[in-house]
Amino acid sequence: MPVRKVMIDIFLSDLIQSLGKVRSPVSPQELKTLYEQGSYTEMASVIKRSIRLELRLRIGYIKNSDKPIGFSRVEFIGTTQATLYVYREFLRQATFEFAVCFFAYHISRILLNTLQNTHKDSGEAAEVAAMVLGYRDYFKAASARLSQVEEEVTGYMPKEFNDIFRQMIEKTKQMEKLSAMPYHLTNEEIAYTIEQIEQLD
Repeated sequence: MPVRKVMIDIFLSDLIQSLGKVRSPVSPQELKTLYEQGSYTEMASVIKRSIRLELRLRIGYIKNSDKPIGFSRVEFIGTTQATLYVYREFLRQATFEFAVCFFAYHISRILLNTLQNTHKDSGEAAEVAAMVLGYRDYFKAASARLSQVEEEVTGYMPKEFNDIFRQMIEKTKQMEKLSAMPYHLTNEEIAYTIEQIEQLD
């Protein structure tokens, strides 16, 4: 799958104009402590603060026995509050870098929505935005981690999804589609995005 350089370049140009200059990498110290404590709501709060999202954000945890919704969903309440729903078990099984990328992606997407950014409906743009806003090292680490071996992919997912992902992997035979972190960009596109950002930084 070729790297979508033109798309990424457009996102970078537009997002930097909208969000301001490229932010310095976010330190892992506080986030790592919260991750090890299982304090996911607090992790989200730290990431929300660093991204400078003013909207009130609530984290809603879904029990594995509830009706499946995929990995997560976001619901907006007017223009002042949003709720990010996620499986707690999903976060428990995630690596540190994946958990950070998960929150950084969703919070960046919420930010683009509140700004009514042209690219607010694009998952790829939200990932690029998260990297612009200081989370590129986490995307790089998580991307490298997931690309190691096919079997590791299912280790980041809730156990009930393992069989589904094994079938998807076997059917598509295109690991780049599953190794994009967290959802949309391929490993190569993440690497290209980071390379471009570092030239701007």
